[in-house]
Amino acid sequence: MKLPSRLFQSRHGVFYFRIQYQVESKRIDRRFSLQTKSPTLAKAKALQISAIMARGKLDVADMSNFDPDDPSTWASILGNLDSLRKLDLDLPNGMILRNINTPEDIENAKKMLEFLNIGSSEDMSRFVGRSNPKVVPAAPPPQPDAIQGGMTLDEVIQRYATRKGGKLAPKTIYEYGNYHRKFADWIARRKRNKHYPIRLITRADIGDYIDDLKAQNISDNTIQQKYLASMGGLFELAQTLEAYPKGDIPTRGHGVFTKKDKKKAQSFTARKPYTPEDLALIFNPDVYLEKRHKPDDFWLPLLALFTGARISELCQLAISDVMQIDGIWSISINDEDYKQIKTRAAERIIPLHPRLLSLGFLDYVEDAKPFGGVMLFPYLTADSNGNFSATPSERYSDYIRDVIGIKDKRKVFHSYRFTANNALKQNGIPEETRSQFIGHEHDTTNSTAYSEPHSVRYLLENVASKLAYPTINFDRLAYQKGRFSDDLAKLCRNKERMANNRKARLARQSRKQAGD
Repeated sequence: MKLPSRLFQSRHGVFYFRIQYQVESKRIDRRFSLQTKSPTLAKAKALQISAIMARGKLDVADMSNFDPDDPSTWASILGNLDSLRKLDLDLPNGMILRNINTPEDIENAKKMLEFLNIGSSEDMSRFVGRSNPKVVPAAPPPQPDAIQGGMTLDEVIQRYATRKGGKLAPKTIYEYGNYHRKFADWIARRKRNKHYPIRLITRADIGDYIDDLKAQNISDNTIQQKYLASMGGLFELAQTLEAYPKGDIPTRGHGVFTKKDKKKAQSFTARKPYTPEDLALIFNPDVYLEKRHKPDDFWLPLLALFTGARISELCQLAISDVMQIDGIWSISINDEDYKQIKTRAAERIIPLHPRLLSLGFLDYVEDAKPFGGVMLFPYLTADSNGNFSATPSERYSDYIRDVIGIKDKRKVFHSYRFTANNALKQNGIPEETRSQFIGHEHDTTNSTAYSEPHSVRYLLENVASKLAYPTINFDRLAYQKGRFSDDLAKLCRNKERMANNRKARLARQSRKQAGD
């Protein structure tokens, strides 16, 4: 027997018992307050109500005819349940609190009622005001699983971090780890076991976790795209390790955020390309030269316009990444040394557009060489995830919002990527070619197994040449060699001073701990 019911928590923290049923073609949703904010108590109440319904063979459609003044209705049931507030709810033999879906669950519900001293398994009819209720045949009690058996959720989380460490960006690993730990903490509280086997986690558990996340006002999009997406990888790995049964992944198919929802949301949140009018304002020489007074301020937007590269890729560029290939000046996007890339498709060679050369980009490369000889923007500092773009991105946002006056939050630095890709598309460049230039996945057998990537010369003559922005006065933006030399010296000294201060602070902390 399946009872379409589940717990629902309001934004005020009060738990409700929800029932859904059909009247003709109309779907009805009713919620009854359980008068508690305690998850454990709410679960106990919900389980008993489900048991009452199962024992009395109540049809969920009957709920629409209940009279609140009738002593046999929900008000009366909840009144009988009030005594649960005074009871110790540590249940015996690892009994799990959940809604009833099977005959085994009904049998466990009867045992729970006896354990809680609310009523005997033969006296449940008094809660629903019916005489001679039909008894649902109970299957033999299932043999409990050995909780100690099998790989634990925490072990799979650790294995996942090890397996994916060399394949995913450190930032992605860090974010996934946060979602994994949050789920592990939730499971530990729910199961009262810090070492719960992953094989025992059910689809129903994931459903309850989704409801808890929604009760915390976490958006459906975030639940689907962040929480469930990251957790799905755990169960896939667990199946590979034979720690979880083969079959469907329990995090999939919950319909939290459908393709239709995604399409609708993207109309409000998706990044937008810059218009020609936007670009004329952003690169107005009188404003740009005055306000964009650091090397990265000046060069990052220009590089993004003609490469479509991500800001994280541009900020980490090494001087050695600017090179000649077959006599063509190019930049290499790679994950060598301190650098990192989002995906394998992001690793690529991009020819430098003739406009970047005429603007004096190679002169700046020469100006940067004396300051460490490694990074193109040597004063930038990586965050805890190894990303150098946080501060430049923030400064750029301040520029277009406060100085230029572009308030549309869908227009950000990443919009240059959309702008370049859109310009190439409108000029007839095929998707596969655009993907190679921009650094997008294009995973087809034809493109990955049966053909080689385009040459740098082909990309220069047939792709980069299609990027033109006639509303920008580039002539007045030309770089003068040595323009940023004083700024580079000052910024690099500041970076060194901050690094020395940090080392001194850590040394003091270490000495203090040793003294303690």
